[in-house]
Amino acid sequence: MQHVINNAYQGCDTDEERLHLDATVNSASQPWMLRNQHYGMHPQTPPYYRSPHNVGMPPPHEEPMHHSMQQPMHHPIQQMQGGASASNTAGASRVKQPNFTPEEDILLTKWWVSICTDPVVNTGQRREGMWSRICSGYNSQCSPYPKRSKKSITKRWEGIKVECTIFSHRYAEIVRINPSGMSDADKTTEALARYAGAQKKPFNYMHCWKYLKDEPKWHEEVEKPTTSNDDEDCMETVDGASNQVDTTDDNSTPSSGNGKRPLGRDSSKASRKKTAESFASKMHGLWSDRNSYMKETQNEKNVHLAHIAAIEKEKLDRQVELEKEKMEHNMRLEERRLAIEDRRLAQEEKEREARIVADEERFLSIDLDMCIPCLRPFYKAQQDKILAKYTNPSSD
Repeated sequence: MQHVINNAYQGCDTDEERLHLDATVNSASQPWMLRNQHYGMHPQTPPYYRSPHNVGMPPPHEEPMHHSMQQPMHHPIQQMQGGASASNTAGASRVKQPNFTPEEDILLTKWWVSICTDPVVNTGQRREGMWSRICSGYNSQCSPYPKRSKKSITKRWEGIKVECTIFSHRYAEIVRINPSGMSDADKTTEALARYAGAQKKPFNYMHCWKYLKDEPKWHEEVEKPTTSNDDEDCMETVDGASNQVDTTDDNSTPSSGNGKRPLGRDSSKASRKKTAESFASKMHGLWSDRNSYMKETQNEKNVHLAHIAAIEKEKLDRQVELEKEKMEHNMRLEERRLAIEDRRLAQEEKEREARIVADEERFLSIDLDMCIPCLRPFYKAQQDKILAKYTNPSSD
């Protein structure tokens, strides 16, 4: 019985857990002590190796010390029946802690984002080291809430991750559809309704999703097609299990029945060879496809260029024909303009000759005896000139 109690004390991480364990083993030993009082024995309590006053000290080699009967009981267990052995109840290795609050969920989410996006370590850290850092950071800022073990924090995060991933897919569907007139709040409400309809329960991690939705690291986690083997055991959301403090050794060896036998040397070599051959075959196929695609693309390009050349030639021929038609039309217009000009000049010549004839008739019709004496020589000269013109036409 002592080695069970010692293992339980060694698994405690905080003073509060050790106080709870002291109260549990004291309450479990009360019926045994009460029976011993009838035989003149003093009340005793089971031994312990660690108390809140000597945390971090190794267990003594001598007979362990005893607590008094006045130790307060925080979490009593059921009393043993009749002659049942006290060792059946003293081996309890789990202590119930309060459920995670929304504030604790947000703190855990913030530390997950902070550790996963660390610019120094980033993706180069292993799973165990990453969760150790998350657990240490969480427990350093969790006051006034209780500290949690790494296993409890890991399971709680996996529950948050699964539910927030499902809700993120529902929200992405609404954003992809992008209904007209729907605000961001309306889209969130519609996503909540779709989640409740598909999962048959409400979405209880909105406080975590609001912090994660704008983080690029979270979008990478959501877009991952599958989950790694290390995370498969933590994918179920079990709130009750996540609130248990595991006081057993986290580094204990798992049972061999749950694991798979690793591949041998020859099998590993054959698997690597097969993978290399498959990769080479795929690369050869890709190269062939690329060459055929390039040939097809070149042929299509040549056909396209020939089609463009034919269009350009047709366009040029059409342009030459239009220019020729335009020149012929301009020539016809010019000929018409010249003909009109000739007719106009001929008409003007006729009008001028008509005016000359009219003037000549007017001069010939003047009576020299009746005209003014000073104008008589002028009219006489004009009449002689006109008569000479018509009498001797060849002289002109």
